[in-house]
Amino acid sequence: MGLDLIGIAALSSVTTVAAFIAIAKIFGKSLLENAVRHQFDLALEDYRNEQEIKAKAEKIAEYLAIACDLNDKSSEEDYRAATRLAFELYIYLPADIYRSLVSSHRPGGNFSDALIKARTYLLDENEPSLTADDLMRHASPEVIAELRRGPASPSKN
Repeated sequence: MGLDLIGIAALSSVTTVAAFIAIAKIFGKSLLENAVRHQFDLALEDYRNEQEIKAKAEKIAEYLAIACDLNDKSSEEDYRAATRLAFELYIYLPADIYRSLVSSHRPGGNFSDALIKARTYLLDENEPSLTADDLMRHASPEVIAELRRGPASPSKN
């Protein structure tokens, strides 16, 4: 009878240990899955953030590319595209950056300042990492020659 109690106690201990191991495996697996899922969720959120920033940056760049070259020879389609993009930017850009874009169209306005402010905002930089001197702009030889001559003086009629 003493052996039966020892056998029952041993069996009970083995069963308890086996149950504990099974629970630990399930808990460990669940913990690991949750940790992986959390890391994946964080990475996905970062990716979505980056995609949103990229889309906004593309809109700003597209607007500036069109708006910088608008002139009396521009098509109605170019003016409509610039206006549509300006409306989109109005919706999500902070007021000071949008106003910088608006003032860049005025005489003496500077598109590069607006672009730098937008870049600093989108990349969440404390200080701009690039300056106007770092900005590339491509133009036809005629435009470059016109820029070198300076602004045309208004004709008096």
